[in-house]
Amino acid sequence: GVDSPLKVFFMMRSRFLFAYRNRNWMERKICFLYLLLLVFPRDCFKYLFNRRFDLILASIKGILSYFMMNKTEKLDNNEFKFSYLWP
Repeated sequence: GVDSPLKVFFMMRSRFLFAYRNRNWMERKICFLYLLLLVFPRDCFKYLFNRRFDLILASIKGILSYFMMNKTEKLDNNEFKFSYLWP
C-alpha cells in the first residue's frame, strides 16, 4: 500500500519491539545492529529516491520512540508501560 508517516513510524518501532520481546540478549543485539545498519539506511535511501522526507523523519521518530520506551515497568497483563514520541 501507500506509505504514510504513521505507518512508517509504527513499522520501524514495531521491528525493534518485536526483537526485544522475542529474542534473547545476544540475538537482540544482532537484530538491533541489523536494523540500524542495514534496514534503516535502506529505507532512508528508498525514501530519498522517492523524495519522501516526511517518511525519513517518521523512521527516525520510530527508532527514538523505541529507545525512549519504559521497558522496565510491566503492567498486570505482561504488557509494557509505553511512554513514546507520537509521530
